[in-house]
Formats: sequence, C-alpha cells, structure tokens
Amino acid sequence: MDKMKNFIVYNKDGKILRTGRCPEVDFPLQVQENEFVIEGKANDAEQKIQFDGLSETGKPINPQIVDKSPEEIEANQSSKSLPIPEKKQSAHITKGQWQAVLDRLKVLEDLQK
Repeated sequence: MDKMKNFIVYNKDGKILRTGRCPEVDFPLQVQENEFVIEGKANDAEQKIQFDGLSETGKPINPQIVDKSPEEIEANQSSKSLPIPEKKQSAHITKGQWQAVLDRLKVLEDLQK
C-alpha cells in the first residue's frame, strides 16, 4: 500500500489554495500552473505559506507555514461574508414544483398559438 502524504498547495503570494492527503506517488501531481506544493497540514483561514523568494528555477526557497496576522484573518473573513443578492441565490425546488412550472409554461405557449 502507498504511503499517504498531507499536502498544501499554494501560489506565489503564499495563499493556501487547497489542502488534502494523497498517495506519495501522486504528491507532485497536486499542482497546476503557477502553484507550488509542500508537505504538511494547514488551515487556510488562519495560515499562509511564507518563503524566502524564488530560486532560479522559479521554485520557492525555504517555504514554511506561518500564522496570518489578525488583520489578514479579518480581511479574509469580511470578504467571504458579503451577502449574496436574493436574485442570485440558489433556489431549491422539488421535482413536483418544477413540473408545475413546466406545465404552466406549456399552457402559456398554447395560449399564444
């Protein structure tokens, strides 16, 4: 059985994009373009990745998990808590309700013929 690794994917700004676990052989496959990966566990709401610049090959030098400042945490929370306008909120209806809408549309289409 493959050994499992915890991973943290982050960008050039140190923002944690996603975390998880994967088989060791899949560890390098976790990144997409302009992303980096390190082994470990982190909380993206309260932590970030800090590093000492980029190497000549474009890889972060000495990346490490650090705590965000209270200001960074608050800024992140306030941007996520913006209300969604009612018109853009998702609606959950039953199949029966959806069928009633379709039936009503058919009646309206038939009236216009």
